[in-house]
Amino acid sequence: MISKAAKLIIEGFHNYKSNFDSITNKARIRFENKQWLEFQNDVAQRLYLHKTYVYATVDVIKEFILKESFVERWQDVYIEYSSLIASRTDVELAYTFFSSVTRKIFPTYFQDHNLSVRILKTKDGKYSVYSSYFTQEDFTKTIKAVLKNIPIQLPYPLIEEDALLIGERLEAAIKEKGFETCQEIAIVKSPFFRNKTGYIAGKIILTEEINIPFLIAMVHREGGLQADAVILTSEKLEVIFSFTRSYFCVETESPSSMVNFLQTLMPGKRQAEIYNSLGFNKHGKTLLFNDLHTFIDSSSEKLVNAPGIKGMVMAVFTFPSFHTVFKIIKDEFDPVKTVTRKEVMEKYRLVYKHDRYGRLADTHEFDNLTLHVDDFDPDLLEELQRVGSRSIKVDGQKVLIKHTFTERKMWPLNLFIEQQEEEIVKKVIVDYGNALKELAYANIFPGDLLMKNFGVTRDFRVVFYDYDEITFVTACNFKKIPIPKTVEELYAFQPYYEVKPNDIFPEEFKNYLVPQGPLRDLFINAHPELFEIDFWEGIKQNHIKGNVFEIVSYDKKNCLR
Repeated sequence: MISKAAKLIIEGFHNYKSNFDSITNKARIRFENKQWLEFQNDVAQRLYLHKTYVYATVDVIKEFILKESFVERWQDVYIEYSSLIASRTDVELAYTFFSSVTRKIFPTYFQDHNLSVRILKTKDGKYSVYSSYFTQEDFTKTIKAVLKNIPIQLPYPLIEEDALLIGERLEAAIKEKGFETCQEIAIVKSPFFRNKTGYIAGKIILTEEINIPFLIAMVHREGGLQADAVILTSEKLEVIFSFTRSYFCVETESPSSMVNFLQTLMPGKRQAEIYNSLGFNKHGKTLLFNDLHTFIDSSSEKLVNAPGIKGMVMAVFTFPSFHTVFKIIKDEFDPVKTVTRKEVMEKYRLVYKHDRYGRLADTHEFDNLTLHVDDFDPDLLEELQRVGSRSIKVDGQKVLIKHTFTERKMWPLNLFIEQQEEEIVKKVIVDYGNALKELAYANIFPGDLLMKNFGVTRDFRVVFYDYDEITFVTACNFKKIPIPKTVEELYAFQPYYEVKPNDIFPEEFKNYLVPQGPLRDLFINAHPELFEIDFWEGIKQNHIKGNVFEIVSYDKKNCLR
């Protein structure tokens, strides 16, 4: 029975990974044929494969396992499974699959045992994910060789010009580091596809300790393939691999080798975030779980209310110096909120599968997360029991969080503008308008546009993170406020006109998006179109027609032309 259970789990994992790779490998074809909607649908479909095959595996093995009282022997299943997957190049993903199956069969039991931690101790990937190019006398020739070997089947009419432009950027970066040339350039073999862009990732190797990371952004133009931009520095690469963006499609036989290479380009990025960005978000979640318990074991901090105005729908808490916040749904919402618990869950899951365009925070969803009473500030724990009894249960010294969403911690926008320097605040306020526009390009209308529902990232980008009123732009009715016909209508405290669900009046935005004063004036002058029906209606009609907006992940300053 032990061997049978292990083999059935491996079969489930193999089916999951085969389908994951099949969808991922379509990305190049989608790019070559400009099948942008199909690409988005592929990415959304890929998100649910892990859950689908975990549940299918559980259905197959749960009945006979429970009959045989397998809980005492599950460790033996794990040992057998480990021996069978030892030679796989995606072994860490196989361990996470086993962990997911375990938690579905035994929801809380193994949180108190070593199994969850042990399965994270995987080997480093040794599979080479990159090719080396050794510098020729003419640096442009080296870059041309890189471009010629890009595995995208499209004409490349401007390859000579692109090689020259890219070479100039990279040579300038080399000289900025105090070197005249480099010996080697390492290029990831497979492009990274997302939305309408393919990225070539690599690094210029100057010495054993010094390298220059870079991305070349490739686009499909009318005449064929073309380089659009060169992105240099780890900080700029981290923005492109951000938790606010949809996952990449990139072919790789060894995910751990790919992650290890990418971490040399972005040493400030945690492995969990890189796995997430490649579409292996379930393993990213496993690493987040491990990060959490490592933090708890090494810290005396207590969970407290997260900074910002308390939510009407969610209770949000965090460790002060941990990188993640935890959100549970309250038992009852403030009267102004008309959504249900089920609808809130659906809104968060909508964002999970939707293209985030760099303006929506990624989430992880946890069931039956067990912590200790001592991990909580007593006042917080009392409050959570009072407002969220459906989501949290205290049993002796254990706290069972039945359901929670996690998000990357950000600085609430309303607090940011009060506490930061004026020049930074001005830039962020302008980016707030950019965020609203780009959300619209993603077919997302936030619903609740108050600043407290937006956060500011480390690179000062504004991101929406409160999803209980989120809806599609295509579901909104954009209207102009009718001219008052009487004195009573003119001075009425309440709307004198009919307002139906999903009716939106853009001209009202200027009254509450930004507090009155110089910042509001700056915002209105920077984004006058946000208050016009034509802007919103135009975007809506484009979405209805099936058009996909092109929002690049990099600053226009990085563009070659």
